Amino acid sequence: MRNFRIRLTQVAFRSPFTRGPERMRFTASVDGNAFGPSAPFTRDCDNRSTVALPGFSTLIDLDARPIENGRPKPIDVQLVVQSDEPGGSRNITFRHSFRYPFFSRRGTTAHTAGIVSWNFEQELQLVGADGLIDPFADLCRESPDGPMESTLGSPETRIHVEAHPVLPHRGGCTPRRPAFPAGTPGPYTATGAATRLNLANGEQNVIWNPSVIPIMPRGTTLDATNCSKFKVTYFRPSTLNFLETGDDRLEWRVQPLTGGQAQFFGPVNGRVCSLHGVREGEVMLELRFRGAVVAVYRALVAPLISIPARMTILSVAPTDPAYTNATDPAMRPNVTPAAVAGHLTLANKYWWQAGIQLYRSRSTAVGRLPAGVTAAAVTATTLRGVFTAQVPAALTINIGGNEGDVGSFNAIDLVANFTYGISTADGRTLGEACLRETQGRATISDSGTPSTSWARPSGCPPDGDAGTQTMNLRQNGVYNAALGGVHNLYAMYLRNHTSRFEYVNTMAHELGHILNLGHRGWDTVNNAAPTVDDNIHWPQEENIMHPDNPATIAQDIDIIQAKAARASKLCTRTRV
Repeated sequence: MRNFRIRLTQVAFRSPFTRGPERMRFTASVDGNAFGPSAPFTRDCDNRSTVALPGFSTLIDLDARPIENGRPKPIDVQLVVQSDEPGGSRNITFRHSFRYPFFSRRGTTAHTAGIVSWNFEQELQLVGADGLIDPFADLCRESPDGPMESTLGSPETRIHVEAHPVLPHRGGCTPRRPAFPAGTPGPYTATGAATRLNLANGEQNVIWNPSVIPIMPRGTTLDATNCSKFKVTYFRPSTLNFLETGDDRLEWRVQPLTGGQAQFFGPVNGRVCSLHGVREGEVMLELRFRGAVVAVYRALVAPLISIPARMTILSVAPTDPAYTNATDPAMRPNVTPAAVAGHLTLANKYWWQAGIQLYRSRSTAVGRLPAGVTAAAVTATTLRGVFTAQVPAALTINIGGNEGDVGSFNAIDLVANFTYGISTADGRTLGEACLRETQGRATISDSGTPSTSWARPSGCPPDGDAGTQTMNLRQNGVYNAALGGVHNLYAMYLRNHTSRFEYVNTMAHELGHILNLGHRGWDTVNNAAPTVDDNIHWPQEENIMHPDNPATIAQDIDIIQAKAARASKLCTRTRV
C-alpha cells in the first residue's frame, strides 16, 4: 500500500465579489467522494482575501487505483466555494487532476476567481516547498499540527533522482531540477555515452536506458546479452551513496501501461536493473526509495524486429576511361566485404535500443541496376548479403545528381540496401538515404509521461505535466525521375570514411532516414536549422539523427522515433 495525502491549504481570491464580503461555504471531493472538516466550513470572503483550509485532507492508496486507458486512473480533486447567504448564488469550482506517475509535489490550481494551493505527498514523507523529498521521512511521524522533524535530529536532507532516457546527456539536454538547500552535497551522475571500446567489444545491448524492451523470438534463451538495461543517471546528494546492486533502500517495479509487461532479469534493488519484454504495450519503471517513488522511466515493450540487409561495394570498372590500375586505391572504396559486414554488426548496437536489428539477407539475386550496367558486373562474395560490383566511375566517384541510381544499385524490395561508393561531389556528404516509402502520414504524436526525451514539460518534477509531442516524418525520397513510382525500395549509400566508427554512425543515421525519421538538432556544419527537421528539437546534440555529430555523442533513439521507425513498411511487411 502506498498512501498519498492530498491536502488543500488555502484559497487566495482575486476579485470575484461585487458587493463586498460574502459568507461562503467550502466543500471538497476526490473522485466524487467528499472530504474535509466534519462540520460545515464557512468563511467571510472578500476580494484579495486569503482563506486557510484546515482539515481539508484525505488519503489515497495509489497502488489500488483503477486502471483507465492502460494506466492508473487520474485522481480528480474538486473544491467548491458557494455563497452561504440567503438568496446567494455565487458558485466557484476549482478542479485539478493528478496524473500518473504520481510524484510528491506542492502546487496551485488557478481560476479566474482565485488560486487554490495544495500538497500531494506520500504519507510520513516530508516534502519541502522546493518539491524535494526527505530521505529520512520513514523515521518521522505526523502530529495533528503537521509533519514533525526527523528523529535523527540532523538538518533536513532532501533528494532528487533521475533515470534519464537520453545517453549521453550533456548541458544541452539537462532536465529542470529543483533548487537544493544551501550546503547540500553535490550530485552523483552517470550520464556518459557508450564508448568506442564498449561499442566494439560489448554485447548488442551495450547502450543503456533504451526506448524499447524487446520481446525476444520464441525459443530464445533469455540472458544478460538480450535484456534491456536501465540505470539511475543522477541523484543528489551524492552522500546517499546508492549501490549499483544490493541496496535495500531502492527497489525497481514495473507498472503496466496500455497492456505492456516486462519481467526483471537479475536484482531489483540498486541503481541498475535489467528486463526482458513479455507483452506488447508500454510500461513504466518505478524506482522507489524506502517506498516513495523517486524516479520513473517509460518504455515501449515490443517484439524484436529483424530487417534483412544487403551491402554492395562499387569499384571503378576496368573498362571505364577513368580506370587506372588494379592497385590504385582511388579506384575502389576503402572497405572490404568483411569490414562492411562488421559495420552492420556495430550499427545494430545503436538500433537495439529501438528493438530493431539488421541481418545479412540470404538472397543472392542481383537486384535493380541502372541503365548501362548488366548483372555480370555484380559478384556475390563468400559473405552472405555482401556483393561487389564494377561500375562506371560516375556511380562511385563524385556522386551527385545520381543518388537514386547509386543508392538503389543491386537493391531488392523490402530490404535495407546499403551501397558503398568512393566520394561525393560536394566533399561533405558522408552518405544519403535515397529511397524510402512514406507511412501515409506526415507526423506522429506521443502523449506519454515522461515525455519523449524528456522534452519540456517532461512530467517529472519540478516540470509540470507532460504535453503532446508531435514529430514530423520524412516523406518519400526518390532522386532519379526514372525511379518515380517505385515502391518497397529502401536504399542508401555511403562514401569513403576515415574510420569504421564514422561508417557505423552514418549507417545507423541513414537507416533512420529510410525508416522515415528526420533530423534532430542544429546543423553545426552549416550553422543552420537541419534539413528535414523532425520538429522535436530536444535534445539538441545527442540523438542518432543529429545532422553531423560523431558516434561518441549522437547515440540516442527516443520513444517517439522508435514508434515511427517500427511503423515503417520495412519493419512490418514479410521480409526476405
